[in-house]
Amino acid sequence: MTNKIKGGYKGRILRINLSTSEIENFPLDVDLAEKYIGGIGLNTYYLYHELNPHTEPLSPDNVLILGIGPLVGTGAPGSDRVELTGKSPLTNGFGSANAGVFLGIEFKQVGFDHIILKGKAPKPVYVWIHEQCVEIIEATHLWGKTTWETVSIIRHELRDEKVHVISIGPAGEKLVRFANVQNGFYSGFSRGGLGAIMGSKNLKAIAVRGTSKKVPIANVEKFTRATQEAFSRIKKDPFYSATVKYGSMAFAAGELVPNDKISAEYFYENLKEKTLGCYNCPMPCAHWVKIKKGPYKGTQLRGGEVAPLFAFSRACQIMDQEMVIKYSELCLKYGLDMISTAVTIGWAMDCYERGLIDKKDTGGFEIKKGDGEIVLDLINMIVSREGFGDILAEGSFRASELIGKETKEYLMGVKGMEIYSDPRLGLPGWAWCFSQAVSARGDPAKPHP
Repeated sequence: MTNKIKGGYKGRILRINLSTSEIENFPLDVDLAEKYIGGIGLNTYYLYHELNPHTEPLSPDNVLILGIGPLVGTGAPGSDRVELTGKSPLTNGFGSANAGVFLGIEFKQVGFDHIILKGKAPKPVYVWIHEQCVEIIEATHLWGKTTWETVSIIRHELRDEKVHVISIGPAGEKLVRFANVQNGFYSGFSRGGLGAIMGSKNLKAIAVRGTSKKVPIANVEKFTRATQEAFSRIKKDPFYSATVKYGSMAFAAGELVPNDKISAEYFYENLKEKTLGCYNCPMPCAHWVKIKKGPYKGTQLRGGEVAPLFAFSRACQIMDQEMVIKYSELCLKYGLDMISTAVTIGWAMDCYERGLIDKKDTGGFEIKKGDGEIVLDLINMIVSREGFGDILAEGSFRASELIGKETKEYLMGVKGMEIYSDPRLGLPGWAWCFSQAVSARGDPAKPHP
């Protein structure tokens, strides 16, 4: 093992056993990190070597790994991402998701490249990491709180509004198979149900506060030149100006969605307040949005991205951006993956309209596409695992197995995980066909868990 830091790494790995409260801080093997480069690279290595392949995703033996790659905090374009990896409760296979904003910088500044969590706390806890000091703090008072409430309470308790918090909401606590891990208020590790892993471990949150220590760079002059060249090439891209204006909503072109109200232009003129981006990102894709009319007037949040719009409009036929923003707010607070939420509900609506599901299955609900209010009801039922929501909380693939009939014929997903757009559409700029066909997330040996 080589421990000489060559640049980009802080050189430490943190391991926490929640069952025993043991905390270990050990050196990063830099040669290994360079062989499996990036947060997801070494995350995958540790997952493979630390996890028995027969481990159930919601058992204490599953591991949850945060990885902060060597570019994070260096000034490279978009160098802020954190990768979260574990065995997916949704697919029963490889699960990984990433989030940005400023979280990666904070983790890098606190002095760790990777954090490995295992075991199950005897009661709810959160982990507090600061100045290479690690504490496991009781969090019974936080259980049942939304992610937004959790962030605010932890910051108040720690008397520091700059503490970065990743947390689960009621969905993760209830082991909803597509629960996410929320990053602050508005970002999240969304795909694969990693929030359910945290819930199964009684881990409500991780709070982190770093310092201003710089990330080491092996050759500052060469790195600066490469960074400047990367920024220059990005800004010359023909899609650059549209992305800066619309963010990811630039993909919501008129021919893709047949309703002017869910177009990028409608969003820009009626909902967008200002553009927001992650640390050092030259192509910001998020916005501060505010609903100015209708029943949800006054709702505002960091969002307005294309994924929930495509998911709810395509799967559920909700042609109303204001309503989709309201769904987004609920998913952020409850800790739900917006894509799996929308596509699972849309699948159920499809099956209902085809007579494969009836009111006996739904508990008396009529769930037809285009009904925006029933989507709100189903989101609340999923997060509480109430009635038909308890079946949908398993995700569309498992729900299909539970209901049976021909419902599996109308699933839309890859390897057990829902997707929000038909790859056969060939959306410009999005290599969906190829990326979904070769996706590592999921279990290729068992596509219908």
